Amino acid sequence: MATRPYDMTARARAAEQTRVRIIEAAVTQFMQSDLSGMTLEAVAREAGVTLQTVLRHFGSKGGLVSAAVEHKTAEVLRMRTPPNPQDTDAAVHTLITTYETMGDLNWRMLCHEEHEPTLHEWLERARAVHRAWLEQVFGEVLPAHGPERARRLELLFGASDFYLWKLWRRDLGMSRQRTERRMNELIKAVLQGFAPVEET
Repeated sequence: MATRPYDMTARARAAEQTRVRIIEAAVTQFMQSDLSGMTLEAVAREAGVTLQTVLRHFGSKGGLVSAAVEHKTAEVLRMRTPPNPQDTDAAVHTLITTYETMGDLNWRMLCHEEHEPTLHEWLERARAVHRAWLEQVFGEVLPAHGPERARRLELLFGASDFYLWKLWRRDLGMSRQRTERRMNELIKAVLQGFAPVEET
């Protein structure tokens, strides 16, 4: 008897749900130790699956880590898209939302970046994603090219970077609302210092 299409769809959906559950379990395990101390057995227990299931989906620990990096990168990209790219308030709100969701994981990865090439690769990609986001949101105040474009991006990067979120939220204990207001104020202060972009 031929397999019905909806049976295949249900199986694919279940397989994807299992895959995501394993990835989230790997992230949980990493938050409790580091990559060298994270075992596939512990991930399997956390996810409620067998070790064989983990290996069937990812092949190895390296495969699991790479898949987790891809999954989290895609998650950040989805969350980073503001309703109106030119709306600074909306843009900062979506940015803070990603920091609230991923911030503690980001900080843990930063702490291990020097000794874990996979984490360094992910964080380099994350920095590139943030730069691209800045170019999307603030494109109207950026020259098309040249040193002035680089200068403005550097200033905006510093005013919106994850480290500020960590400082305000974790080190100083500020609320999310206050953190969002302060970052918004800082970015707008930076924007006010920009000369009008000359058409070329």
